[in-house]
Amino acid sequence: MAAIMSEPAPSDGRNVAVAQNIVREQAHANGFVGRYLSPFMSMVLNPLRAVTGAQEVQQTSESAARSFISSFEAKFGERHPHFSIGGPEATFRRARDNASFILVYLHSSIHEETDRFCKSILCNNELVNFINGRFVTWGGDVDQREAYSATRSLQAATFPFLAVLVWPAQKTHPILLARIEGDKVESAESLMGQLAACTAQAEGLVQESRQIQRDREERRRLQEQQDFAYNESLRLDREREERMKREADERVRLAEEAEEAEALKEAMEMSKKLTKEQNYNSSKGRLLEEPAAGADSARLVFKLPDGSRVIRRFPRFATLQNVRDFVNITLHEKEMEITNYSLNSNFPKRSFGADEDDRNINLPDSGLFPEATLFVHNLDA
Repeated sequence: MAAIMSEPAPSDGRNVAVAQNIVREQAHANGFVGRYLSPFMSMVLNPLRAVTGAQEVQQTSESAARSFISSFEAKFGERHPHFSIGGPEATFRRARDNASFILVYLHSSIHEETDRFCKSILCNNELVNFINGRFVTWGGDVDQREAYSATRSLQAATFPFLAVLVWPAQKTHPILLARIEGDKVESAESLMGQLAACTAQAEGLVQESRQIQRDREERRRLQEQQDFAYNESLRLDREREERMKREADERVRLAEEAEEAEALKEAMEMSKKLTKEQNYNSSKGRLLEEPAAGADSARLVFKLPDGSRVIRRFPRFATLQNVRDFVNITLHEKEMEITNYSLNSNFPKRSFGADEDDRNINLPDSGLFPEATLFVHNLDA
């Protein structure tokens, strides 16, 4: 039995012929170029692809599998090997991916041994557990197209018929291990013994496949880890670059804002300086001469924000604008940075601002004649 595996022995010519030359006739009938696929794959795995297309084959395979299972259970009950819902190709690939043995069951309801085989052998509880634990099973009725194609491929002459295969991960197509004619199987125990012996001979292939699958899975896992680490590194690099760009942009923005604020500050200071110069020159041009002490002059005492006092006489009917002109000149000459101020009097208690109404009041009407004390209050302080 071991000679039937990857290197079949010449003495087992029947199975070798099946594994090597299985579909020449079918490939010719379908117009298929057999040299591009293994003979077994072109006939057993996908007999309808050339005719209907892959998607339709999948739908047909699945519906055919469900139909077979439904008719089988209607006659023999639900206790049976777990038949795959799908076509041979999908089933075999799943078995290869899981490193499992493959069991193909070909059913024919018109053969007299079929009922006996199914009832007393195939549906035996112990055999069902054995098969489900070791095999991926595909079954079909020879009236269906895929099962009929498998019948020709496996050279089944009598029914029911079983075939044991294995698809090692290192091989490009499945390997036929055994062909079992159901009419020659006497009991579930004898069939179980045949299956056990067959799988025991090929256990090395399965173990090797499992190791290959584990190695592939480990490589895949390592590749995923490397890809994750690489992508994570890229993400961190992008985030770092974005953060550095944001920080650089923020520094530029703050520098520009600081520059603009400094320029604005300088402009405001220059504006204040120009305004002060203008006010000084205007006030100096309008300043009234100080009169001599007498009945027609008012004596005003100014208390400045720095605590100093200044005394000045004004003509009786001078306006508060004339008074402010004097204060402007005094503040400028004392280098006090004050441009916005009010003149406050305690007796009478009044406050005079820079609005036009206040500036046009004369001294008698403001209550500052003949003398008064005015406090210069910095409104910007």
